[in-house]
Amino acid sequence: MRTLCLTLAMLVALPAFAKPLQPRDVPPEVFLDRSGMPELVLQNTLLGGYIGGSLTLLFDDPVRQASGIILGPLLGFGLPFLLKHEKPVHVAEAGFYNFAELLGLFNGALLPQLWEEKNDKVLVGMPGALALAGLGAGIALYPSTPLTPGQVSALGSGMIFGTATGWLALAVADIKLENSQAFAAAGLLFANGGALAAYLARDFFDINRSRMIAVDFGGYLGAGVGLGLSFLIGGENTTEQPQLIAASVLAGIHAGLATTYYLTGDMDDYKRSSNDKGSTLSSVTFNSPAPTVVTSVDPSNGKRVMGWGLNLLNGTW
Repeated sequence: MRTLCLTLAMLVALPAFAKPLQPRDVPPEVFLDRSGMPELVLQNTLLGGYIGGSLTLLFDDPVRQASGIILGPLLGFGLPFLLKHEKPVHVAEAGFYNFAELLGLFNGALLPQLWEEKNDKVLVGMPGALALAGLGAGIALYPSTPLTPGQVSALGSGMIFGTATGWLALAVADIKLENSQAFAAAGLLFANGGALAAYLARDFFDINRSRMIAVDFGGYLGAGVGLGLSFLIGGENTTEQPQLIAASVLAGIHAGLATTYYLTGDMDDYKRSSNDKGSTLSSVTFNSPAPTVVTSVDPSNGKRVMGWGLNLLNGTW
């Protein structure tokens, strides 16, 4: 009994330190997080029509070819509910699946250009096939890549802005991509390299997903501003100066990304100190029982009276 009392006293006397958990760290029996289901269903429903149609294009029968356009969206909508029934679908998980699918789609669109494919069935079917393969790879790899939602969003940003940066940099350097093979090779290198760079720098992107989306928006806005400035600088001869346009848009993209990243630091609520009164986090500390003065109002005469009490809980909420 004495040992039990001593243990309880030590636990009460120690402050409680809280560390935010990722949703995937919470057992499903405690909280079944399915917040990622809407975006998973939405993308697969939209892409399902293309993937289904591109794969059934392999048939020579026009009716069978059309069946994929019908079956694809239905499967894209229904399979996530069927396969993830009563299972968690975290935002990071759904985002990772969607990113892998889009990366496969992008690679599938460019790969046939490397060997100058002429078969329409291959040109249309390759993106759908690699999108499906990318989705399968994403499902297989996700358990071994514990990424946060912000880090997953950064993978897509790396793919998009990596591709744009590479192509624009070539234009600034006046390196012309003379044929579709060179264009496709450069796109494959920049897209996959950008996604890989974002993954390797994932600790840098340990930020809120909403902040990552805001940074992306800043990049798109910067691209528009850069394009407008190129016309302001070049005037009516701007279209004859591709290097000016490319340099201006490239500078605008990265200025927008950097500026938005700097301005949105307060969106990372989970990184704030518990002593920050503006923080949305709560911290609770338990103190040893201590006497304290308690004030109250006597209901019989309405006067304030004082008494003694025992303080058991003290903290910041």
